[in-house]
Amino acid sequence: MNGDEIVINELHQLAPPGTCHWLVHYLYFPTEETARQVAAVLRTKGLTAEQQLASGGVDWLVLARHFVEPTHDLIAAVREQLEDVSNRYA
Repeated sequence: MNGDEIVINELHQLAPPGTCHWLVHYLYFPTEETARQVAAVLRTKGLTAEQQLASGGVDWLVLARHFVEPTHDLIAAVREQLEDVSNRYA
C-alpha cells in the first residue's frame, strides 16, 4: 500500500467514501516572486493558494488548499500538477 492509499483509507475511517475533505499542500520556493507566481498558477487550477515567508525565515511557502473528495485518481492528478508547477518554477 502506498502513501496515498494509506491517507485515503484513514480519511474513509473518519468519514464515509464520497465525503469531501480539505487537502492542504505545502510548497517551498527560494524567492517571494517565485512563490507569488506559483500561487497565481495554482489559483487558475482551482486551488486556494497564498504565499508567505516560511517559518525558517529564508524560503517562501505556497500554501495551497482545495475541498475535494479524495480518490486515487484525484490524488495522482494533483500530485502531477503540483510537481509540474514546482519543476517549472524551480
